[in-house]
Order: sequence, then structure tokens, then C-alpha cells
Amino acid sequence: MLTRHRNQRQQILLEYLATQKSARIQDLEQLLGVTGETVRRDLHALAQAGLIVRTYGGAQAVSASPPGPGKSDRYWILAQLASHLIQPGDAIGLDASGFAVALAAQIKLQELRDISVLTPSLAVAHELGGLPGVQLVVTGGTYRESLDSLTGLLAERAIETHRLQKAFLACQGFTISEGPTEADDQAATLKGRMIRNANQVILAVHSEDYGKHALVPICPLTAINWLICDVPLQSRDAETLQTLGIKLIAHPFG
Repeated sequence: MLTRHRNQRQQILLEYLATQKSARIQDLEQLLGVTGETVRRDLHALAQAGLIVRTYGGAQAVSASPPGPGKSDRYWILAQLASHLIQPGDAIGLDASGFAVALAAQIKLQELRDISVLTPSLAVAHELGGLPGVQLVVTGGTYRESLDSLTGLLAERAIETHRLQKAFLACQGFTISEGPTEADDQAATLKGRMIRNANQVILAVHSEDYGKHALVPICPLTAINWLICDVPLQSRDAETLQTLGIKLIAHPFG
């Protein structure tokens, strides 16, 4: 059997996952006629490009459909794209957003292990509580039903006392000129605290919020390291991000 070129293999993988939705490494070895190590390298490259999502022992297609009732389909694709940035040993922050809840569901679904998670969100805590290999830290604070989150000075101080490798955040408005913005000032404050205590900031921008303005600025654009969007950005915006050194992951079929 002739050895397929890497690009050919990866195209076959994409087409296979598009129809089968998920696959194990062993299945893909048989499909391509290559070793498991070669399959893993191809899957890693596709995941880095945001075209698939790695799972324990295999991979799954980037899908708009969350698994089961109660999962937020609005943020599901963004969570899938963001999940491959989480590595073993990471201490991460998840804000109080639908994106954070969807990313917590991805952590659970993909069985990501050896990570620490700091969050003010009770919905995130509900997803991750009791999972093996996940150290969960929930901030104290005053409960806000509208956010399903803990807020106030106790929450702020809890975030300030934890150093994060990565902060995963969403926003309610995003433009290149103003950066990310939020409608609620307390939510914006907690996001800002998390940003200041993180080595890397990953911002998820939903297509419905791209190009819109909310009331409260969260941070300057230069504070962001990664921007994830479920649709391709306008070319001028993408060029600006590249100039600023901000890495972009955009769903190619949005």
C-alpha cells in the first residue's frame, strides 16, 4: 500500500470525522494504514488548526450540536475550539459565562485530567465538581442569580490570590477599536482580575457579539493572547490581530 501524503491523510480524517462525528485511534490506523503515532501527529495538527477536537483515545468533529439537554449550543463550537489549548498541569480560570459552562462540559466530555480550575460560576462548578484529575476552586462572594455567579470583594480577592496559566473568558461585545466589552460591571471586574493574574488570556467571541458594543470595557485588546471566534473575521480585523501578536482561531465553516 502506497504511503499517503500528510495533506491527503488529513483530508481523509476530516471527511471521515465529518460523517462519523468521532473515532478512536485504532479505527483511524486501519482507515489510513499507518501507525498510531502518525495518526496522533495528524490529529494534533488538525486540532491546532481548530478543525477537530482531540478526545481521550481519539478525536471528534467540531460540531454545532452539544451532547444532551441543557448544554449551551450558542457556545459549543467555541468551547470545542478552545479545549485543545488546555494542557495537563494547567491552572486555568473560567469566568461566569455560557462559554465557560460549555468549556467545562468539554473538559468533562474529553476527560481532560491533571488540571486546576478557578471559577466564580456555580454552573461551571456543577459541571466539574467531583471529576477525577480536576482540582476545582470556587471563589467566595455574594451570589448573583442573574449571572449564576459569586461576585463582590471576596470573589475578587480569591482570584487575586491565584496565579493562572490561562484565563478563558467570553464577552458580550467585541470590536477591534474597543476590544471586549461587557454589559454588567461586576462581571467585567471579575474578568479583569482574572486577566491580570493569568499568563495567557483566551477570549471567545460569539458571532452574535462580534462587531457590537456593550457598556463596560473588560481590557485593552493588547491584553489578549488568543481570540477564538465561530466565524471567520473580516480580513482587516484578522490582520490587526496578527500585527498585535494575537493568535486567532476561527471556525472555517462559520
